[in-house]
Amino acid sequence: MVGSPSQSMLAMAAARLSHEIRNSLAGVAGAIDVLEDRIPPAVEVEEVLGRIRSEVSRIEGWVIELAMFAEPAVPVLKKRNVHDVIDRALLRAELLATTRVARKYGEAVRPARIDEKLLGEALSRLFLNAKQAMPSGGTLEIVTTADDEHIRITIRDSGPGIRGEEIAVVFEPFYSRKTRGLGLGLAIARQLLEAQGGSVGLNSSPGTGTEITVTLPAR
Repeated sequence: MVGSPSQSMLAMAAARLSHEIRNSLAGVAGAIDVLEDRIPPAVEVEEVLGRIRSEVSRIEGWVIELAMFAEPAVPVLKKRNVHDVIDRALLRAELLATTRVARKYGEAVRPARIDEKLLGEALSRLFLNAKQAMPSGGTLEIVTTADDEHIRITIRDSGPGIRGEEIAVVFEPFYSRKTRGLGLGLAIARQLLEAQGGSVGLNSSPGTGTEITVTLPAR
């Protein structure tokens, strides 16, 4: 997060806060292990400890998100196969068995200088967003095209779509239609793409699904 002094201070505060919270969560997890060793086995106790572990894990995930947003990684650009990065990101997204994936990879898409880790992370978040839009499954279509200057990755889902007033804010930090979570997933995806010279856009309307287009330099 580079910008005004206030933005830099916010980034520093978020990074420090994330560090301290993770240390505290590690202490809580260690205490749970001690309790489990000392308390006689009982179904009720195991259920309570399991719920505590689940909440600790959830909070840790939020802290990791905040740290990623506050201190974005510096990209390391190397010539890589974009389609291989897409395929690995699809595996990490763990799509439902009821989701049909349609790949339409363009022959004109050549290896490009990208940060495969950051691009993969961004795509995983976009695929997760599509998965959440289709809780009962559906069709996820991935189309790649290229010209002399750009590579484009178009991601289409068959979910319910997004209302017009939401389109302008879905990539903004802390925006979410879910009741839990920080709402940083898509903001981080945009941040990771912009760090390597890319961009992301969205087109959607209720009842027609959502189309997200990632544009990368064809270096």
